[in-house]
Amino acid sequence: MKLYETGIIYDPTLEDSQFDKQIEQVETIIKSNGGKIVDVSRWGMRRLAYEIRKKQQGFYVFFQYESDGTVPGKLEKSFLINESIMRFMTVVPDWIQTETGEEKAAVRPSTESY
Repeated sequence: MKLYETGIIYDPTLEDSQFDKQIEQVETIIKSNGGKIVDVSRWGMRRLAYEIRKKQQGFYVFFQYESDGTVPGKLEKSFLINESIMRFMTVVPDWIQTETGEEKAAVRPSTESY
């Protein structure tokens, strides 16, 4: 199983109870397909860098989860149908956490010129 992180920007006009329902829906999709949720970070309302659907704010939520490669695709299909989701992105984090809890930085290319 691989570690994934999915960031979602929800429509800011939703009520708090609707945000909770949307978040539970994503968690259900992950769990029902054999995934394990590692962390859910609610960043809340944030100003957008540019307007999306004529809105200047969005409600940010980030999910970290472990799953096989099929779960991100299933999530993204459900996101495309959901009109409350303005933007989303799924990535494989470029950091790895070791058994001792230390974070291992990603290998960066050298900037030295020869």
